[in-house]
Amino acid sequence: MFGDGTKCPFLSGVAFNGSTAELFKVDCMGEECVFWNEETESCGFLNMMILSEHTHNKHLHGEYPHEFQDREHLPGGSSRGFMPIDIPKAGNLVTEFMNGEDIDGDGYVYGIHFMIDTKTAPETIKSFNEGNRHKFEKDIPVVDWGDYLNWKNFLGTRPW
Repeated sequence: MFGDGTKCPFLSGVAFNGSTAELFKVDCMGEECVFWNEETESCGFLNMMILSEHTHNKHLHGEYPHEFQDREHLPGGSSRGFMPIDIPKAGNLVTEFMNGEDIDGDGYVYGIHFMIDTKTAPETIKSFNEGNRHKFEKDIPVVDWGDYLNWKNFLGTRPW
């Protein structure tokens, strides 16, 4: 699998270049990937996604339903019923700060090493920043949300 041109279905996705969404594909890194399971010599992220989808579909969906939406901004136009399957990055950042540890493997903790600019942030981050800014480290870099997403989606360098 590693090095044979296989595309990773879990790290590939959509990233924003300004206001334009672009599809991108990431080559499978095999043993070099942080999600690689050495015991089974397979992608460990697959098991996490299966568990996450099971929890969403079988346990949470009836309790916390959401509507499907047209996504005009996606490449290829509207795709009715499109539902992103990656883990929400804004929620990850909040969880990192609340637990005081890096959970996405980039070596940085939100609110300690950097923060997202409230002017460009999604609502989750805006409200979280407003209520917790006084707890953040002083003089940390303020990062544009689009630049952060590009970095996390392998389309740019670390924005600070």
